[in-house]
Parts: sequence; C-alpha cells; structure tokens
Amino acid sequence: MTITIGHEKTTYRKREWKTEGEKEGLRYGDNPGQEAALYEPVNGRFNGYAGTGDGIISSLTENDCLETGKHLSKSNFTDLDSALNILKYFDEPTVVIMKHNNPSGVASRNSVKEAYVAANDTDRIAAYGGVVAANAGIDAGTASEICRNFVEVVAAPSFGKAAKDMLAQKKNMRLLTIQEISKLADYRKKRYLEFKALLDGGIIVQQSADNELSAKNLMDAEAEYKKKAYAVKRKPTAGEIDDMLFSWKVVQGVISNSMVFVKGKTTVAIGTG
Repeated sequence: MTITIGHEKTTYRKREWKTEGEKEGLRYGDNPGQEAALYEPVNGRFNGYAGTGDGIISSLTENDCLETGKHLSKSNFTDLDSALNILKYFDEPTVVIMKHNNPSGVASRNSVKEAYVAANDTDRIAAYGGVVAANAGIDAGTASEICRNFVEVVAAPSFGKAAKDMLAQKKNMRLLTIQEISKLADYRKKRYLEFKALLDGGIIVQQSADNELSAKNLMDAEAEYKKKAYAVKRKPTAGEIDDMLFSWKVVQGVISNSMVFVKGKTTVAIGTG
C-alpha cells in the first residue's frame, strides 16, 4: 500500500505472523466479521516520522509474541498503541490498563507490581478483558496479581521466567515483548498522521497533538463572574503539582472531551466524552 501526500510518499507492507504453523494477519477488526489488516511503513516518511526502523508496534515479530493463544485482533493493537501513547511520558515504573482505546487505570509507583495494583484499583470492572502495558519488566509478584483478573494482552519490555510460566497458564493470554520500549521517550515530541475514513468514503487527515507537558504551563485558576474577578487563594503543593502533571500525561490518551481525577500518582476516575 502506498500513500502520497503532496511530494511525500510512504510505502507500507501488510503484516502477518506465524501462529501454530499458520501465517495470519489480524484476527478481525473492532468486531468479528469486520476484516482488518496491519500495515508497517517500509520506506519513505511523512513529517520526518513514519518510516523504516521507527516501528515499536507495527514491527512486532513472532519472537516478540511469547504466548499467543489466539492471534491478535485490531483492538489489541490499537489498545496497545493507546497505552504506549500514555506510557511515553513516564520515566518511573508505570502501568496503563487500556480498554477500547481509553485507559481504565494508570499508576506510577516504585515497582511495577505496586503500579499494577493501583492502576487496577481505579476500575476493576472496566479493566476486565483489557490490555496491560508496563514500562518495566514483569516479575512473578506482578504476574500473580495480573492472574487474578481476565486480561487479554500483557505488554512489557521483558518477562521473568517465573512470571512467563505463570501468565502462560491463563487461557488465550497474549504476552508481548516490547523490546523498543526504551525508545518511547523519543516519541514525546514526534508527530504522526491520523487518518479517519468517513461514511461516504472520504478521508480526514490530521497531525497528532503536540503538547508540552511541564509545570511552567500550569496557571493559577482564575474566573470572572458578574464583572468581579476571583482567583485561587492557596498555591498548590509540590505533590499536587506532580499529580496535575501526572493527570495531564494520562489525559493525552483519553478521547476528548475528558476529565481525569488523580491522587498520589494514581487515577481515581477517568471520564471520557
């Protein structure tokens, strides 16, 4: 597949993987009966971004799929992409639980296990059947907590042997090794093209959002009512600023309009639409 915009051109190849001896692409789209395919850019680039060697998700190979059960669906990939779009802003151990392209819970802690437990506690019902993505390796303690729920995909830079053996006991569990997860920080300022196909076959193309997430962009709350100005009297504490920045990172991956409530680097509630 080749896409040309102005003088820029990128060629894509359809991705397939061998599962239990058979070569297959995506299992289905949003629902069974909806055909879908994943394409990886192989040459050319738009906006200096899409191109060979840049792939984190579209370049996954059979060796990265430690346990497959069923081959992956479109929603598994888009949920993983949405999770990584949040994880790219975090340096400390962080877990994102994604369901239908919106996070059900996000948390940062000193360990991945603590982060997973906190993220899952945001909404244990919404997390059912979701995708768990972590920016640090999964150990046996974390795997034990994950096994208490039904999760379709767990993605992380590595899995300890005991963790892998434990998670592999879950029917149809997909374990994905994201070896390039250390490069996620490089994607914070990179922009990409988003395509939306319309009912009549038309296409809308837009650049992805470009937001600078820093404390210097936080302003004290002010409002005017009946020609009288009101301003917040108490300055936020350092911890509150950390939580505001945390929520700002999370809201990048929540479909607008959005509200994210955070306390102690943990999502308390996430409202989308």
